[in-house]
Amino acid sequence: MQPLTESRTASNSRGLKPITTAIGILVVLLIAVLALQLFLDSLHWDHRAEFTATNASDEEKILSAKLMSYEKSADELKTLSSLILGLSTLFGLALGVNSYINLKETKEQYEKEITRLKENLQGELLAIHHDFPLFRGMHHSITAIGVKLREFIPDSDYGREELTRISTSDRMMIHYFERVVATFEFFDLGPFKIEASRIYTGLGSYYAHKYSHEQTLYRKAKARVSNSTVTMLKSETSETRIDPPMPEDIERARLYLRRAKSVQPENYLPLNEIGFLEVIVADKPENALAELMMSVDLNPSQQRARYYLSIIQHQLGVNLIASDPIRAAQHFRKSMDYLDEAFEQDRWQVTKPRTRYLKSMYYNYACSSARMADLDPEQAEKSKLYAGAVDYLKKCTPFARDEDVLRESFRADCAAGGDFEALAKNQEFSAKFGPLTKHAEAKEPKESNQTEDQPAL
Repeated sequence: MQPLTESRTASNSRGLKPITTAIGILVVLLIAVLALQLFLDSLHWDHRAEFTATNASDEEKILSAKLMSYEKSADELKTLSSLILGLSTLFGLALGVNSYINLKETKEQYEKEITRLKENLQGELLAIHHDFPLFRGMHHSITAIGVKLREFIPDSDYGREELTRISTSDRMMIHYFERVVATFEFFDLGPFKIEASRIYTGLGSYYAHKYSHEQTLYRKAKARVSNSTVTMLKSETSETRIDPPMPEDIERARLYLRRAKSVQPENYLPLNEIGFLEVIVADKPENALAELMMSVDLNPSQQRARYYLSIIQHQLGVNLIASDPIRAAQHFRKSMDYLDEAFEQDRWQVTKPRTRYLKSMYYNYACSSARMADLDPEQAEKSKLYAGAVDYLKKCTPFARDEDVLRESFRADCAAGGDFEALAKNQEFSAKFGPLTKHAEAKEPKESNQTEDQPAL
């Protein structure tokens, strides 16, 4: 019944339109005629008053005749004005009715057009879903994959210094989603770049930390047993066997992180994960220098990228000590500058840094300060730099039981060729530095899942 009512209403509106148009034309003509009549009368009554006055002998009669003529003309003017005002009102009503009818017709036409477009669009969508069922709900599917992966892969804000124990079934789910993610290569990920970049970053970070974690466990196993026993462990098939990390995990991590960078170039998170992979895990800092500089530009209020850049500068300085000590000192100074900038920030990446990361930055600052002191010829400046190194070591000691990487680094740096070798032998600071060395000999925890996020500088 509703379509029939709308049809009758539209028919009535179309029937009223010619009537209102005719009324409007008639009103305009009447107004024009009345206006012309008013103009002619204004000329006539003025001339008539003058003629009457010239033919009257009595002055009083002349004035009376003029007043009567003016009064009559005023009445005519008032009448014409009232008629014009009434006709103008009628004309306005006619225009209003006509505009309402036109607007209603336009609305009906647009509603019909919108309905037609919706029907056509729905048909096109059904045709697309029929021919390309893979595209149906693609955004929802990509988002769901990212959410599911984060159930197995912890958040990467802290670089995931601890790799959670993942069951066999969880690993199978991760591998399954990897195969799904591989199909992304066939699509334009522009509309889904945020979700896709997050997925690629999560997978790349997972494999980087998986390799680092397994490398740490394998190195500890080698340190606890003899070489013959390690060889035996490699050939065992029991659950207690500790295998070396797989190099292909590094390549997987590189693949996913580079893909995350290309999908969303303005996102600094995959750039930081590239820094962790190349600087900490793969020991290829030159592969991450450009990405880390870009990360600082994209997010100047973070610490993590500057922390990795300080490590790169320190390693460059160590490599130049023998051949070019002046340039080596410049790199050590640059390393300290990056850490000074990092200390001014209050975010590791997105959230505030954990204590262990602050300790790592303090430790690295002490390493570069000690190396600077080794190369400085001025005794006063040398003593100042050594004192700074000791102060920063005090900030990061004693090491907690789960900070075995820092402990191992300190032990190595106190030995021959380490960052603190000269400081440890310096008589001026023996009383201050000596007590700190006991922290390098502290007993390590029996088991640790710590990922090696700090190298021995």
